Amino acid sequence: MTIGFGFADRPYHAHSLPLSINFEGYQITIGSNLSDLEIKNGIIFPRLVLDDGAIRLSFLNLGIPKAPRLPQSVFYRLMSKTPLQNSDELFGRIQHGNRMQFITLLRKINNHKGEIISLLRESALNQLEALSACFGTRTLDDEVVESNALRDI
Repeated sequence: MTIGFGFADRPYHAHSLPLSINFEGYQITIGSNLSDLEIKNGIIFPRLVLDDGAIRLSFLNLGIPKAPRLPQSVFYRLMSKTPLQNSDELFGRIQHGNRMQFITLLRKINNHKGEIISLLRESALNQLEALSACFGTRTLDDEVVESNALRDI
């Protein structure tokens, strides 16, 4: 929103920045294709691709202020279809990597002034706020996904 439209708005979701990391011997890649998704009873799932030592997600939601238990639950559900053993650590690393990108930006612009700098600062703070809206989990087994999945919203 900031770059495309020139304003900083509080986001409904905090999506991961595109990234690629090695974890448990697998190359984990998070993309930014928000249109490559599946919707199961109102819950948005990124597309998961398993491919010979690589695990790719089309995107990843890391925070939802109105449903803070949902991002981690969706991630765990997706990772249960992979050979990974420590999906909680992986989620934490992805969250940390995203937070550090915004913290790095804030440090780089800290001593600068101007309208664009103020806009970037506000946008980074909004993203950090949305990223912090992720705690706990909820059950997303098949029965829940097929029934009343949005009860937290």
